[in-house]
Amino acid sequence: MSYYKKLEQSELDQLQEDFIKFLVLNGITGDDWEKLKSNSPEKAESMIEQFSEVVFESSLRKASFLLMVDDHAVRAFQCGAEQITMAALHFNGTQEFSFHKVNDLRTLLSDGQYNLSVASVQKQYNKKREHEMYDMINSGCKISDGKVFKLLSMHWAELKSSQN
Repeated sequence: MSYYKKLEQSELDQLQEDFIKFLVLNGITGDDWEKLKSNSPEKAESMIEQFSEVVFESSLRKASFLLMVDDHAVRAFQCGAEQITMAALHFNGTQEFSFHKVNDLRTLLSDGQYNLSVASVQKQYNKKREHEMYDMINSGCKISDGKVFKLLSMHWAELKSSQN
């Protein structure tokens, strides 16, 4: 049974070259694929599901950071091999505010104009790393380059050291 969703036709079209390589690696030529689709559509669907698994696993294995932004919080995640670390920035004020309208987090953190709190927490994965990341993406996270995570982590560390 597949954990990940089956790629849609438009997604398969974008990955056509990789899909062809996948079929060849599985001993299926172009002619064989056409016959399989016609004569055994359930086997063809199974091949697409297997390819979808490979694509998602490979992509998520390469990803290290996720990001979720809503109006009142930014949550950045570093997805390590054994645990996930979250660095979060929360808006605690009463004035109208949205992180979706913020262009520069660094300036926002330093100007002191808003009531913001920063937090950091680590936890072990509850399931396979890539499965947990996939679930987080389905809940609104996006794969990121890690810049926001690093900025928030640095700010968190500075706050902690200034309290000591």
